[in-house]
Amino acid sequence: MRKTERSRSAVAPEIHKLELENRHLQNSIIALREQLEQMAYAKNRAVQAAVAEANTEIIQLKNTAQALRDELEKLAYEKQQAVQAAVAKGQSEINQLKNTAQALRDELEKLNYEKQQAVQAAVANGQSETGQLRNTVAALRTEMERRQIEYENETNGLKTAARDEAKQLHKTISILREQLEKK
Repeated sequence: MRKTERSRSAVAPEIHKLELENRHLQNSIIALREQLEQMAYAKNRAVQAAVAEANTEIIQLKNTAQALRDELEKLAYEKQQAVQAAVAKGQSEINQLKNTAQALRDELEKLNYEKQQAVQAAVANGQSETGQLRNTVAALRTEMERRQIEYENETNGLKTAARDEAKQLHKTISILREQLEKK
């Protein structure tokens, strides 16, 4: 009987050691899971910041285009007032004013053309940036999915290792129990 008690007391530290090791592995899994969640959160914040920045820039471009339109409307109104004042001054100035009006129309068309070119360039730039942002979002999504797969594979590997270790511990316990019972 004393031999059995001695054998059990010799096995108990091993079992305790294995339990501690098992707890350590479980804590490692939890820490890895938390780290992955933190990485995903940081990625989501970076994507949201990039989208917000693009939206802000698009709004600024729209505001600039509207300001240009307003300025052109103001110029057109002021030009129309100048023409009406010139007509009131007399018939003799009509020809001169027609020439001036034609020159102003040409200038306005030139300004309109330049404005259209600037707007088209701004739109093209916005579309280019939007495309780049879409590519960035797609790349980030792909990277996130890749890391998630790696995490799942790693987690599955750890789970399998823990199960295998638990089976091995059970076998070891059974063998030790049988050896103790034989003594």
